Amino acid sequence: MIDVFITFHKKDSLALPLCLRSISRYLTPKPGRITIVSDDIPGNLLTRYELNHIHESSVFKGLPRTAMPKICCNGEDRTGWYFQQFLKWGVSRYSGTEDYAVIDADTIFIKPVTLIESGKYVFYRRDNYHRPYFNTYEKLFGYFPEKQLSYIADFMVFNTGIINEIITRIETADNASKWYEIILNTIDRKELSSFSEFETYGYYMSRYHPGLFKSAGYRNKILQKETIPCHIFNTIRCRLGGYTSISYHCYER
Repeated sequence: MIDVFITFHKKDSLALPLCLRSISRYLTPKPGRITIVSDDIPGNLLTRYELNHIHESSVFKGLPRTAMPKICCNGEDRTGWYFQQFLKWGVSRYSGTEDYAVIDADTIFIKPVTLIESGKYVFYRRDNYHRPYFNTYEKLFGYFPEKQLSYIADFMVFNTGIINEIITRIETADNASKWYEIILNTIDRKELSSFSEFETYGYYMSRYHPGLFKSAGYRNKILQKETIPCHIFNTIRCRLGGYTSISYHCYER
């Protein structure tokens, strides 16, 4: 079994029950404990699905959500976007299992997804590349990684020990600052997206622990939240189209 953390915002309230049911049906290893990480507690879903809850502002002792430095680019507030990425590493200290998974609340699996197979982590990958992520990576780790398939999916399996290893390596460069402060001081604020928790973890693994994982193809279909009432039809159509998951995106703030 594996601990699962779901980053949740109230805009994804309709998608969350579908996400939870898909985890129970399709995810391997089976979740031993599912924890919602959010500001708003998602009502009676906690008791209905026997969920745990962590308030997002308690994940970092020195960084409640309200203390997060405001990050704007081209008039768009990206503060919450970066905070969500930090949460996915920060929850490692709450995991009761050595490995844990993080899944976005708006993502629903429609096919089996295996995170650990034959003693190796499975990273779901696709053809995507965003150079600003690697400009930040180079500043953090001292080298610019060779281009690969992207590690960015809508979920990922992490190892708590390796997360701690990455954090220690980042903080070594500045013993007076926390890792998330160093990242915030490193990103290019003229770029809309300048850091990826999934991409950074995957490329770090490929450099320092290449024998611990294998890769699998991944296709995700993005649909609007308004189509959730047609989820059964969407599932059939997307499964036939070779997709692994559906994400019901909503860009409310």
